[in-house]
Amino acid sequence: TPPDPRELPEGWVRYAAHDGKTAYYHAASRQTSFEHPTDLGFFRKSFIQVMEKKHEGTPENAEGMAGNREPNYEGMGKAELQEAVDRLRAEHRLREESQSTLLGELQRRAEQIKQLEGELAEERAAISALQDAGHVLPVAEATPRETREEEPIPADEEANDSAAPVS
Repeated sequence: TPPDPRELPEGWVRYAAHDGKTAYYHAASRQTSFEHPTDLGFFRKSFIQVMEKKHEGTPENAEGMAGNREPNYEGMGKAELQEAVDRLRAEHRLREESQSTLLGELQRRAEQIKQLEGELAEERAAISALQDAGHVLPVAEATPRETREEEPIPADEEANDSAAPVS
């Protein structure tokens, strides 16, 4: 077969097959074809192969999977297939951006947690040092009066309890 005069897409090479037919090879994908890479039939087959490979091993009826919602690519023209590819790329890009944003938020929150844990440790150390020096009541003595065991408060003192501390 005489070689096709059309230009080849990047990465493709033209060669003569053992039977003399013109064939095309793409080194990066290791794909060989007797159809020109820009032909509608070749493009459709390639797209379908990529989509099938992408979903290989995916259970067809798995809940939440897109397998049963995918359009039938076989009847589509080159322009429709290109639109589908463009939509998939845009969705992928948005998903990556969203994941990046979420990852950044998780990292910021992890850093905030570390900072708060450090501040809490410093506060505890300061309280402990003050307690050791006798400046702060131990935690057991600092609990509200109602929870401590002591003599009942007469009714007339109970009303004034919040205003005047009992020593």
